[in-house]
Order: sequence, then structure tokens, then C-alpha cells
Amino acid sequence: MFRKDREITDLNAIMEIMKRCHVCRLGFNDRQSGYPYIVPMNFGLIEKDGKTVLCFHCAKRGYKLDCMAQDNRVFFEMECDVGLVYNPAHKHNTDIFKSVTGRGRAQIIENPEDKRVFLQALVDRYHDQPIAVTSADADRCTIFTVTVEELWGKEKKVPATPGK
Repeated sequence: MFRKDREITDLNAIMEIMKRCHVCRLGFNDRQSGYPYIVPMNFGLIEKDGKTVLCFHCAKRGYKLDCMAQDNRVFFEMECDVGLVYNPAHKHNTDIFKSVTGRGRAQIIENPEDKRVFLQALVDRYHDQPIAVTSADADRCTIFTVTVEELWGKEKKVPATPGK
């Protein structure tokens, strides 16, 4: 990372950012067109066997699944605490944010109980009240996971006021 002053290296801090994010943008390799394909998605987050696993659901067919079948390597990005603030040192506005990017491999989940567990993890992130996910719920969609291989965290803080 070029700006080392913005880098977050503590895995616990990175995980806390991920837990606060609402959307994960997944980047797929589309070998047919030669262009990347990026899609924003809701996600679940599980720490399993010392690994970070992101959980997703989608229709039973579609473009992202076609891309995944060609190449299961993905890149992802998520951010939180995004804002626009005035930077007095430079006399202009600037962004503030916390973000996580990473790489991993996507895998479609076939086992009915695993599908239910991963979908439950996703549902739990977006509901205040408990909602029990059934195997029938999980069977209506495709569940896939991304096992994270590399993670990078970044934070741009509110600029310091000159003279303080």
C-alpha cells in the first residue's frame, strides 16, 4: 500500500470494519468478454477453522454464476464510515472512510445443511429480530461462499486541524 499511514494491519480491526459494512462488491473474472464484472451484494461473515468466509445468495442461474464457473477467483471490496469533510490544511473537501479489500475463491455450496447455515449467517446480519432459515429457504436459491485468502484494511481519518 502506497499510503502506509492509512493502512490497517491488525486483523481484529479489519474484522470489525467488515462486521459494520452493509454491502460487499464482488469482482469476477469474465473470460468471455475480457472485462471484470463487479456486483454489489449483501453478505454473511463467518470465521471458520481460522479462516474468514463470506456468504452470499443469488438466483439459481445468472451472469455471476457463469463467471464463477469460468474462474472462481474473486476480488472484493467493502467500506463504512464514509463521509465528506473539510480539510483545513488544503482548504478543500476530502473523503473519510474505512475499507477492506481482499482476494479469495468462490465456491457454490451444495450440501443442504451447509446452505442453510450460510444463508442463516447472511440473514442474521440484516435483521434485528431472529428469523429461522429453513432448508426449503436455502433450496430456493444458490448459496456460495468466498474463502478469503488475502485481506487489506485502509482508513482515511478526519484531517487534523492546523496548529492543534
